[in-house]
Amino acid sequence: MYRYTLPNGVVLNTHQLIDAVVESADFPHCYLDLDTGVVLTVNSQEVLSQWKRGVSALSLKHYLKLTPFPPSDQDQIAQGFITDVIALIMPNKVTVAKEALMQGGWEGVEDFLAAFAPELIEGWYLHLDMHGGARLHEIIMGQDYVEIEADLRGCGDCTTCKLEQTGQEIDEAKLQELETEEIMQHVARQLDLRRQNGE
Repeated sequence: MYRYTLPNGVVLNTHQLIDAVVESADFPHCYLDLDTGVVLTVNSQEVLSQWKRGVSALSLKHYLKLTPFPPSDQDQIAQGFITDVIALIMPNKVTVAKEALMQGGWEGVEDFLAAFAPELIEGWYLHLDMHGGARLHEIIMGQDYVEIEADLRGCGDCTTCKLEQTGQEIDEAKLQELETEEIMQHVARQLDLRRQNGE
């Protein structure tokens, strides 16, 4: 995970920004104020229209829209979780998980996990964070209003940081491998705790 710092020294809240890009494709819309680091949340089309009317065209450059994943990308990310995690841990539930995805998108997959595999929920959030972090990085580094410093050692405990700290070249395949391994370790700990508690 990256740590982002504005030219004025304000450190952005990366977790808050990732949450904004993994929200649904509809409202709320989130905008990052590139001068202050504050995230503005707009809850409806009416409020968005009023806000844009009240802000000059020049001032709009100060705000970076944290564009969420479109539904097609959401489906692809959820399908990746089904293929890489659910298929390995509970192969007999893959068909049900795919049906949940087809009927309810990635929210359907989350509902499936809550019902059939609650020990995978935190792994699902880790999966979303990894993809959300990559999308956020593209959005932040793609803007040209201010030069934002991006430090890859921002958190030290995510899969990206762990890979970077080994000195290995960061590539998508290795990141996916590490992420899946981390999710599996988490699931094993959850199952062990449930056994100890007699669940």
